[in-house]
Amino acid sequence: MEGTEVLRKINDLFVDDNNRPYLNIRILHTIIIDDPFDDPPNLEFPENSPEIDYKDSDRLDVDEKIELLDAKGRTEEEILEATREHEAKTKAIVLEMVTYQALNLLLIGFCSLMTFLMQTLNPLIMSCSCVS
Repeated sequence: MEGTEVLRKINDLFVDDNNRPYLNIRILHTIIIDDPFDDPPNLEFPENSPEIDYKDSDRLDVDEKIELLDAKGRTEEEILEATREHEAKTKAIVLEMVTYQALNLLLIGFCSLMTFLMQTLNPLIMSCSCVS
């Protein structure tokens, strides 16, 4: 993928109240097509990328998906089944997060409505001649 395809995929992700995606976005591989700039003097390239521990995150990550691609000793059907199970689990987690957010918003809206009704109706009830 390149260019606007990447942006379209990122835009399609579910996000929280801070517009942060529930699924971590990782750039796993890049190819430099054209580098018009000269390298700085004494620039050293590392042999390997640094190891980063993403496990302390509250977000879904790509690690499990990468593990599914490790097909050592698995049949094609086993890989497809593992992929389906992983996708179902991931979708269930995202749905749970979105549902929780929706219920929170619904509860906030209900509480706001009740507060509004109490503020509006309380003076009417208190001014009614049938209430002593």
